[in-house]
Amino acid sequence: MPDRRKPNPELSPLDEGLFQAMGDPALVSRPDGTFLRANPAACRSLGGTEEEIVRAGRRGIVLDDEVLREKLATRTRSGSVKGRLHLRRLDGTTFPAEFTSSVVTDRSGEPVAYTIFRDVSEGERIEQAERVASRFDRRFRELYEALGDGIVSATPDGTILEANESYLKMLGYSIDELRSMSYPQLTPERWHEEEARTISELFRARGLRATYEKEYRRKDGTVFPIELRVFVRYHDDGPASMWGIVRDLTVQRRSEERLRQSEKMEAVGRLAGGVAHDFNNLLTVILGGARLALDHAPEGGVLREEIDEIHAAARRARDLTRQLLAFSRRQELDPRDVDLNDVVLDSERILTRLIGEHVALRTELAPHLGLVRADPVQLQQVIMNLALNAQDAMPHGGMLTIRTGNLSGQADCQWKGSAAEEGRGCILLTVEDTGVGMDEETRSHIFEPFFTTKPVGKGTGLGLAMVFGTVEQSGGRIQVESAPGRGTRFEICLPRVADRAAPPTEGAGPEGEASRGAGELVLVMEDDEQVRRITSRTLERLGFAVVAAATLEEALERIEAGSRPPAILLSDVRMPVRSGPEVAAALRERFPGLPVVYMSGYSADEFDDTGGLPQGAAFLQKPFSPEDLAERLRAALGESPVR
Repeated sequence: MPDRRKPNPELSPLDEGLFQAMGDPALVSRPDGTFLRANPAACRSLGGTEEEIVRAGRRGIVLDDEVLREKLATRTRSGSVKGRLHLRRLDGTTFPAEFTSSVVTDRSGEPVAYTIFRDVSEGERIEQAERVASRFDRRFRELYEALGDGIVSATPDGTILEANESYLKMLGYSIDELRSMSYPQLTPERWHEEEARTISELFRARGLRATYEKEYRRKDGTVFPIELRVFVRYHDDGPASMWGIVRDLTVQRRSEERLRQSEKMEAVGRLAGGVAHDFNNLLTVILGGARLALDHAPEGGVLREEIDEIHAAARRARDLTRQLLAFSRRQELDPRDVDLNDVVLDSERILTRLIGEHVALRTELAPHLGLVRADPVQLQQVIMNLALNAQDAMPHGGMLTIRTGNLSGQADCQWKGSAAEEGRGCILLTVEDTGVGMDEETRSHIFEPFFTTKPVGKGTGLGLAMVFGTVEQSGGRIQVESAPGRGTRFEICLPRVADRAAPPTEGAGPEGEASRGAGELVLVMEDDEQVRRITSRTLERLGFAVVAAATLEEALERIEAGSRPPAILLSDVRMPVRSGPEVAAALRERFPGLPVVYMSGYSADEFDDTGGLPQGAAFLQKPFSPEDLAERLRAALGESPVR
């Protein structure tokens, strides 16, 4: 049996430096399981000092020790073994781990096992790398292969000596190319001065190690973030080289950026939802009042023209509010099968009046275009926002091109989401200008809310954020290509749902004929007095009888004072004392089976997130037209519309 009284294995300066600097937990043990060494990463993972871990031994750390011993028995003296087991931290908690264990001999000739493990419960993936350069000692081959990080060595003046396969793949160079270069050539210039100070300090203070973050430049010129652990290897005659363990932080940085962007969009989205709710209540009153006034205004008179202007302005305000909610993904869209060519043609008629004469507008529409499932109003707003941004980017004139196209292959749609992967293909909308373009920094922020390059008072910074929200909510993807002086091209891909021509849609506009009531009693529950009053007047004009109240007690009192029970409940969702669903539940105890239609300035999605609406509940978003109101009530009553 090995002599347990023998001291810990003696490591060369190179061995010791790598052992201490490794980011992965590593243990050194005798074949009988006696622990001899634990590096700092292992101490952090197991929650103790090196002395405490050595004292605990394999039996104290490894839960399934018998399984491990059987597995180790199959290993030859110079071989290695890999597997999965459960480890116990010094505080008693356990975790699953994957390990690689290799047997080598220490400087005194005794066999020792180097074991690297990783906590797989934390989702960290340690990929095995190919062995480092052939000049490295064979006894460390398994150790280097277990590292997913890059390893590089260089002389004090920066000449590169060796690099492992992970390092070569990370940078895109061959080892021969790297040996003809100096280390600073791999680093952007803005890091040179700071890194020179760090390296100089390392060589002045013998044995000092450093860990810091910087950037590397790949062979193709792209720059990416890294974490560098560097230490100095010494010979008897002084420092000979420095060693670095390099970890690519690109994925981590992208995840952090996505998280920050998500949190920012969520915060602004909540603000937008609150503002839009109050604004939708006001628009309900304005639109409802304008529609009622139109019924009394004589045809062809000045009064009717003025009321028409008020109504049209209120409808535009409603559409802007829907954009605000779409960008925050809180808008209940009105999706339908849409021919994108029709939307572009409608937008073209408006744009010819809006954009300046110095900008030429060209449309290139693909024939036999497939259909997409989207809200045509929101799609038109997307086109308008992109076109007006393009106009601003061409102050001295230029060409604005809007084109459509069918994409059928997955290769054509590789960045455009699951539609192509499922074989349906995509419909591509491109908006391109010949304007001033954007640099990379600007392009990376354009979809952020309130980000704008326009002067103060010239832009809100919400236009492209709304575009992004609408596209994402419609199941599509958007990307932008731009460079200073080369214009900008936005590409929007939406899933294709059909290849047939879109049937004409007949929506009821301001002059449309609404479904009518037949005297049914509607109980209106609304805490906002103006909304309650205008909704009641609209229902009466549509042929319904109305009882309106702000509270449940008030509603019961007025119903009892009348001669019949309500046929249907029309209730706001959020009210100060009791919510709409709470009011509905109380009323259904008195009137079983009472149909309910909920209304709100928030979207239905807002309540789905919080569980505020019963599943499958009929919902009407404010502001609504008389036609929408009447048809939603008739549908809830289960009756055919009365015209």
